[in-house]
Amino acid sequence: MKKTFLLSIVVSIMLNGCNSDSALTTTASIATTDPITVDTDTVPPVIKLLGDNPLTITLGSDYVEPGATAIDNVDGVVGVDIYNTVDTTKEGEYSVIYTAVDSNNNISKTTRTVKVVAAENDTLYNIVSSLKLVGYASEIALSSDGTKAYIADDNGGLQIVDVSDPTNPIIIGNVDTPSYASGVALSSDGTKAYIADGLSGLQIVDVSDSANSTIIGNIDLAGYASAVALSYDGTKAYVANVINGLQIVDVSDPANPIIIGNIDTEHALEIALSSDDTKAYVADGNGGLQIVDVSYPTNPTIISNVIINDANAVALSSDDTKAYVADGNGGLQIVDVSDPTNPTIIGNVDTLNYASAVALSSDNTVYIADGSSLQIVDVSDPTNPVEIKNISVSPESTLSVTLSSDETKVFAGCANFADENGSLKIINLP
Repeated sequence: MKKTFLLSIVVSIMLNGCNSDSALTTTASIATTDPITVDTDTVPPVIKLLGDNPLTITLGSDYVEPGATAIDNVDGVVGVDIYNTVDTTKEGEYSVIYTAVDSNNNISKTTRTVKVVAAENDTLYNIVSSLKLVGYASEIALSSDGTKAYIADDNGGLQIVDVSDPTNPIIIGNVDTPSYASGVALSSDGTKAYIADGLSGLQIVDVSDSANSTIIGNIDLAGYASAVALSYDGTKAYVANVINGLQIVDVSDPANPIIIGNIDTEHALEIALSSDDTKAYVADGNGGLQIVDVSYPTNPTIISNVIINDANAVALSSDDTKAYVADGNGGLQIVDVSDPTNPTIIGNVDTLNYASAVALSSDNTVYIADGSSLQIVDVSDPTNPVEIKNISVSPESTLSVTLSSDETKVFAGCANFADENGSLKIINLP
């Protein structure tokens, strides 16, 4: 507001002289002006939260941000910055913080409380435990009684974990292998573990005494051994070698393993054997799915292949008629292999992240290690697979997945690339 004061001074001086009249009148006006005062905006924006506050979500589900709006008395609609601390893999209360700033730097802030809770009367799909490991949990094999997990732990070698109490897994033994433990298979009697050990080929470990496990045999396979599968009778190890394809090793004498067969493929990453040990299904990276006749182990022969962009892992149906392939950015590919000479893709589902491993249950449910989550897919109709659950393991990434023999739990091998270590996570299933 502007205020002006006018000060008028009138000075009249009358001078009178002899025989004359004279008048002198002087008028002076002085104006003064106060400084202009402008009203200052000190009112911050008003933030309105959309959705519930507090907000309750189920453990293991995705947090979907309801959003917020902000109105300022001068600027009108302004933006809202959101800082989210919600971890849906753990029960508890979390805060989501909303901040808005107007053009005069007036700041307002408000908070939404998010409660992560287990499903009512239900612990299904919950991560019941997480055990930190030395390296990245590349693959997991379980003992026949389900009480021990044998983990190919990358630079951590072989880790042996007591999982008899799934809520409290405990490392009870380990073997420091020479290279990077990438794959593991267990003998039927549970006394020997076969490790695909990267640059150091195949390592054979006596695990009959978990606390005192010892390497009893090994063979240099050249290239990079990434996965291993055992024949039904335990006399042969089939090794996926990234450089040298599929290699077949006679392990009937564990102290003296011998290569008896080999066939070059593109980039062999993982392998599954048919129930009669006559065919090997090789997840071959950019080479897709390779089907190899191994009925004569000394002379393996590729009989067909399916072009898949990035085949990382494969699981077979119990009747050997379908192959389920983890296809990296291509998600899950389902291949009809009832005629192994003419395999055909019959279904697929686009997963959220990068599909790197796969396991199949007897009720036609597929579990996919898919980056920061575990994807669960119903494949009862293989031509129309349907995602039924997504379990987040963020900030870690899933690398491997194995089912317990009773299919009530899934064991996920995870990697935290930022911290350069990993973990074993145990999850309850229906």
